[in-house]
Amino acid sequence: MDWMMLGIVLVLVFTVGFVFAPLGLGGGMLFVPILHYIAGWPISGELILTCLMLTGVVSWGSGLVHRREGLMDESIVKIALRGAIP
Repeated sequence: MDWMMLGIVLVLVFTVGFVFAPLGLGGGMLFVPILHYIAGWPISGELILTCLMLTGVVSWGSGLVHRREGLMDESIVKIALRGAIP
């Protein structure tokens, strides 16, 4: 992949993260197509893990902002974490 394509992929990934983070979606449904069709990555474990990591980072950042603004109910978070963490 050349530098121009890398720049396009990075701009798309950051744009998806910026747009979808405030909505609470994380952008995971768009990271896979961007990295597969535009960057040329084959559908494999590395692609899926990379997209999960990107979604986690975007969601974590959004969660920090929601918590700082008081938009998060801590009692519900404690209950949800019991099922979310293996």
